[in-house]
Amino acid sequence: MGAWTLYHVPALEAPYAYAAHAARRLPGIHTLFRETTDRLVNRLSRERAAERRVRIGPVEPLFDVSSFTVKGRYFAHVPYEPGATGLVLDALAPGDVFVDIGANNGYFTILAALRVGCGGRVFAFEPDPAVRRR
Repeated sequence: MGAWTLYHVPALEAPYAYAAHAARRLPGIHTLFRETTDRLVNRLSRERAAERRVRIGPVEPLFDVSSFTVKGRYFAHVPYEPGATGLVLDALAPGDVFVDIGANNGYFTILAALRVGCGGRVFAFEPDPAVRRR
């Protein structure tokens, strides 16, 4: 399944992601999936068509899947920075306060908000104006 097929048939993105996740430990196959994904996101980005719903816990915020922070999550069901993701989930409890300085697209902000719940607080700051506008 090439980038052209995925571009023209977006409904195939979900099965593609499951296959990419299964192939992540097979070096040659994994490389093929990664190259196909890179070609697809480049095309989607050029045409400003890269926004997709990305599941993070029980929510599905809209993200630009050409962003390195969510590309692997969307196209291969792999968490962004697994160590940092685990740390955020393990260190926070309901009612905690989390400050995300350099929030980028909000991946860790969303994780933290889900973890601290309604009784907690999350403050997110993105200093780069171009990133903040997205």
